[in-house]
Amino acid sequence: MIELIEQRAVTPVFQPIIDFGAQRVLGFEATSRGALNSPLQSPLTMFETAAHARMLPDLDRACISMACSRFAELQLPGLLFLNCSPVSFVAAGLQQASAEAALGIHDLPASRIVIEITEQQPLDDFAPLRATAAAFRRWGFRIAVDDLGAGYAGLRFWSELKPDYVKIDRHFIEGIDGDTTKRDFVRSILDISRRLGCRVVAEGIETAEELETVRRLGIGIGQGFLLGLPRRIPVSTVPQLLLQQRRSVGLRLSSKANVGELMQAAPTIPPSATAESVLDRFHADRSLLALPVVDNGHPVGVVTRHELLDLFSARYRRELHGRKPIRGFVPPSVIVEENTSLDETSRLLTDDSEQELAQVFIVTRQGRYLGLGQTRRLLRRMADVQLVHARHSNPLTLLPGAVPLNEHIESLLGEADEFCLAYFDLNHFKPYNDAFGYTRGDEVITLLARLLREHSDAERDFVGHIGGDDFVLVLRSADWRARCEAVLDRFAQEVRRCYPAEALDAGGVYCEDRGGHRQFFALLSIAVGVVRRDRHGGLSPDELVALATAAKREAKRQAGNTIFVRG
Repeated sequence: MIELIEQRAVTPVFQPIIDFGAQRVLGFEATSRGALNSPLQSPLTMFETAAHARMLPDLDRACISMACSRFAELQLPGLLFLNCSPVSFVAAGLQQASAEAALGIHDLPASRIVIEITEQQPLDDFAPLRATAAAFRRWGFRIAVDDLGAGYAGLRFWSELKPDYVKIDRHFIEGIDGDTTKRDFVRSILDISRRLGCRVVAEGIETAEELETVRRLGIGIGQGFLLGLPRRIPVSTVPQLLLQQRRSVGLRLSSKANVGELMQAAPTIPPSATAESVLDRFHADRSLLALPVVDNGHPVGVVTRHELLDLFSARYRRELHGRKPIRGFVPPSVIVEENTSLDETSRLLTDDSEQELAQVFIVTRQGRYLGLGQTRRLLRRMADVQLVHARHSNPLTLLPGAVPLNEHIESLLGEADEFCLAYFDLNHFKPYNDAFGYTRGDEVITLLARLLREHSDAERDFVGHIGGDDFVLVLRSADWRARCEAVLDRFAQEVRRCYPAEALDAGGVYCEDRGGHRQFFALLSIAVGVVRRDRHGGLSPDELVALATAAKREAKRQAGNTIFVRG
């Protein structure tokens, strides 16, 4: 082990970490392998041996140094995620190695490095951990908690470190598409992360179903064998399965508003250009606010005027770093495909609460540089869209109403894709309101709205609230019937919480009907009328909705939760 550390006989490998919303490589996680054909070739054996010999901080320091050096040598884009244990994290040697990285020993600024800490061993004293994390942040590093859910301290570890990123342990991602408990666990993590202002990374994504599920749940970043293998020279492009055109429907601000409308052409610079030459360009042209760094058509990031001038304003900075390639001074930048929605782009720009809001962002077409977008124009356009959205949304659920529904159906009628309309209506809703009040009735409406959101595909399906207890789903998903049945099953379970015990025991309530006669009404249920476009082609949006309404009436003639599909 001593010889391995002294000779730095470790080989770093890099696995890509993908930002789904921006459709770009956010960065790479570096892991280390021991010497080939040696007993320490396996990383698990190597680190267990180092821990047993009380040399774990020394090994971590050697691995970090090699990873930084190799990462800079390969000129990989984005962030570098480095693993270390809590023991190594607070060790003076690791702090020294990290400080060297921050000072540019590896031509790699601290702003591009994320320290991943794994809490696989019990930890009693968190004070040194907090102090060290504060020191790393002062240097410009970011912090991540690795393998959340697999260690000892759990939420305590998260709350003490206040990380920029939280990586969910692969156990909770494996088979998540078929495991309700794992999905509930991940939803809890997402809820906490939003409150604490950190981003969530799903580790261990290995199937298309797992990828679809984590994206539907709202996780914006992922890594795993499906997205890219750990390699000495990794693939630094986004997998083809993520480069498909994104659809912005239902829960987004507008299906037609995207950043491509805001894109402007801008001159570019290669990553090999010297920092000095870029400074000279900014000095020569005071109207130039930003320069995108592009490598053979692929964006690396954006250098802004005020950031670069500020960085080189200190004494001797130009002499020390002026001849270095500009790639080493490019901060992480927001990169989005031209058809990304305005609200998704806004979320990407504002996700990092500790960073100043970026003035500009890069727009791409299938991963290749297209132009720049200005954040100020984006926010102004979003304000306009939100005003239109508010006029046509239901005030209780904030779901789009009849006007956006008709617009969406009309846009689909111009495409070849098949879809179906599912009209959801509550049975016995008026008697429920009369018995328990409108406040309780609103709770039922929001319950149904939530279930419709959860069981629809945000990328393919549209959720509309056209008034009262009437909802419409426009479903492009092939498993549309299973999604509708899932809503009915969940509603039947969860609506019971909306009744007192005596009503549950009786199976319903006594109320006056519309004619003023006292009558018994069963527990709330849902009638669903479905119309398929492939069987009713050539109709207008209004005609399709009318057919779905008629199908819903047929469903209401049957008792309980029912789906009627119009032939």
